[in-house]
Amino acid sequence: MATLSEIQTILANKLGEETYPATSDTDYILRKTFINRIVERLVNMRDWRHLATTATVTVTGGNATITGMKKDGLKDVRVVNSGDTADYIFEEVPYQKHDDYTSSDYVYYLTGNVLTTKYDTSALTVRYQPAYTALSTLSSSIDFPAGLIASGALVDTLYSSDPDEPGPIQLAQQTYSDELREYLAQENIGDVRIFESIGNPIGE
Repeated sequence: MATLSEIQTILANKLGEETYPATSDTDYILRKTFINRIVERLVNMRDWRHLATTATVTVTGGNATITGMKKDGLKDVRVVNSGDTADYIFEEVPYQKHDDYTSSDYVYYLTGNVLTTKYDTSALTVRYQPAYTALSTLSSSIDFPAGLIASGALVDTLYSSDPDEPGPIQLAQQTYSDELREYLAQENIGDVRIFESIGNPIGE
C-alpha cells in the first residue's frame, strides 16, 4: 500500500533532491497532478483483483446504487445465505431481456452504477472495483508499489521541467515501462495495453 507521502519521497530521490517542494510551491502541485495521473491510468488499465471490495447494498423498488464503482467494475452479485444453504448468485442480463424473467430469477441489469432486479430482496452483496480516487492528502493510499507510481510521475516531471532534453525523458519512460511489465508479470498478468497505460508526457 503506497501513500502519497511515500511516493513523493521516492520521486524526490529519483530527481536527486534532498527535500521535496513545499505544499505551496508550484512544483508540489504539478508533481501531485503527475502522481495522480499515473494512479488513474493504473486503476483504469484493467480489472485488478487486489483492488476489488465487497459491500452490502440496499435494494429499494428493485434498484440498488453501488456508490464509487468503476465503470464496468461489477464482478459479483449475490444473496448471501447462512448455514449450509448455497448463496444465490446473480447473472447480468441485457436490459431488453429483463422482462423475460420473474421475481424468483437471480438476474439483474446495470445502468451506470444502478443495479436493477426483479428478485424479491431487500439487500444484495456485491463485489466490485472502486473508481479512481485522487490521492489528496499525504496519508492517502493506493494498493500499487510506490516506486512504480514514482517512476511514472518522473516522466511528466522531467518533461515539465525541460521538454527540450528528450534523453532523460526517454530513459525515465523506458524505466517505467520495464517496472510496469515486471509488476504485471508478478501479478501473473499478460501484456495488457501496456503502452496505453504509460501514455505520453503531459504536453505531447
